[in-house]
Amino acid sequence: MIIDRIPLFRLRLFLLTVTFLFFVSFASHGEARDTAQPQNIETSHNSFKPAERFTTDFGLEVFLITSRANPMLEVQLLMAGGSETDPVGLDGLSSMTATMMGEGAGDLKADTFKEKLEFHGIVLGADASRDVTTIAMRTLSRHRNTAFSMMSEMVFRPRFDADSYERIQQQVTSGLIQRREKPGVRAIQALYRLLFRNHPYGHPAAGTPATVSQITSDHLKKRHRQWLNPDRMTLAVAGDIDRLALQRVLDTHFKPFMLSLPSKQSDTTLLRYPLDVLDEQATLHLAMDLPQTTIRLGFPGIARNDEDRYAVTVMSQILGGAGITSRLTEVLREKRGLTYGVYAYHLPFSDAGVFVISMKTKTKSAGEALSLLNTEVNRIQNERVSEEELQSAIDYLTGSFPIRQEGLRSQAVTWGRIGLFDYPLDYLANWVNRISQVSREDVLRVAQRILQRDKMQSVTVGKELPTQ
Repeated sequence: MIIDRIPLFRLRLFLLTVTFLFFVSFASHGEARDTAQPQNIETSHNSFKPAERFTTDFGLEVFLITSRANPMLEVQLLMAGGSETDPVGLDGLSSMTATMMGEGAGDLKADTFKEKLEFHGIVLGADASRDVTTIAMRTLSRHRNTAFSMMSEMVFRPRFDADSYERIQQQVTSGLIQRREKPGVRAIQALYRLLFRNHPYGHPAAGTPATVSQITSDHLKKRHRQWLNPDRMTLAVAGDIDRLALQRVLDTHFKPFMLSLPSKQSDTTLLRYPLDVLDEQATLHLAMDLPQTTIRLGFPGIARNDEDRYAVTVMSQILGGAGITSRLTEVLREKRGLTYGVYAYHLPFSDAGVFVISMKTKTKSAGEALSLLNTEVNRIQNERVSEEELQSAIDYLTGSFPIRQEGLRSQAVTWGRIGLFDYPLDYLANWVNRISQVSREDVLRVAQRILQRDKMQSVTVGKELPTQ
């Protein structure tokens, strides 16, 4: 996200708005959208706010969480399609298009558009991840008409001015070149290339200097048109507004644009690529003159709708999750003092996923660290975890889950994803129960399924290739 000419405190606010910290694997059961009466979707934990679900007469699915606690609104408009649909040789197209959507819209050029946002205290921006593009907005409820007007202009009438694009293209390219000097970035990008090879999952979502230089304004405009499909859009609104008021503002600012969209657009089809996962073990070392070695181990993961998602969440928590009780933390940090932090996590995508083990250590101890990592991977594959480990992981996950759903932004993000990806409407109510039902046998089974040594990809970045 490129942001100009705004105070630092607004920059921080913006980043909080459009940065997603919700990495828990969601479920997808392909449930049909309801175009009839709205539903109040209750949850089993009283800290969760019920969502009212309805579909407008112009085809937009909406989730509304009304809260009068503060005069604020958090809005998330999610559109299917991110970097996984970028054409070959145009890596970064979705990211660049999302960035440029904030560079002026309608009759307002970039500077005037941003000044108007700042004057009303509205935070508005777009971001494209692997498989979804999000327009995120935060505003005082009394400015909702202005905010939704500017949001609709940004969504449906971005300018893509040549002078703004030249500036953004230069800034993005400069940022990508700087990121090359970060060992963690180099390691994770190399890991994705090894795992997914020529599939867009294996390409940097933000692109490379070479691919960004090939993106033209015509490419941006086509990608933008591809996103404008009501069947691939979901709106989630949390805060100080009720359904009647929300419908009025949507009828005023969204309906005219959505009704004007062609019923059939030949260029709205998003490209889909066959999955190309490396089915063999590989090791790669990238030389950088650094005092520490960065280590990334990766395994092919599972898609977000896989039934093993709950067991994988528990397994990754036991192996290398948050807190100081995970196996990797105990062995590598507490007992050996080899690192300040070591983590294991799973990221699901639409068609696949990735399981990553991540750490840094002194160059001289990198070989020992890799050996210990391999030992722990083998152990969780071959031995059932203890009842104490299992319960500790479940207690942590179920205890922290409600906290992750607190706040208007978190609620808008969660319900937006539930809608876009057709997750079951009882997702929040059932998540704690499904995690609690994971058994020791389930953990062993998914460890054997995911952590297959003959498919492990190992990437190290540092002075020299570690020897075990």
